[in-house]
Amino acid sequence: LLLCLITALVSCNNDDITIDENNLLLGSWINPQYENNKTTFKRAKSLKEDGYGISFLANDIFIERHSGWCGTPPLIFGDFTGLWNENESNININIDNGISGMTSFSWKIISLDGETLVIER
Repeated sequence: LLLCLITALVSCNNDDITIDENNLLLGSWINPQYENNKTTFKRAKSLKEDGYGISFLANDIFIERHSGWCGTPPLIFGDFTGLWNENESNININIDNGISGMTSFSWKIISLDGETLVIER
């Protein structure tokens, strides 16, 4: 009985990240590292509650989690939703940033694999 309980608990603890092999961009990306005009993100199972991150979801939904325009402590993070599409190596994003309204921008994909996304702003 104890062995069955342990097996059930271990099998329920699934920290695997689902990766869509047909579109590696789909998913959540966190821990941005900035270098000049390039940003490197790491893939995650979900966005952090208290940190910047982005998600590319099915049906062209884009989510950007950030602390808003103020940036003074205490930081309160929120989700800003928009649409995205990919055109060759460019990601085109239209997002409602709250106070500033609708914003459009493009990022160039420098590299993309199952673990890392590097974009150029």
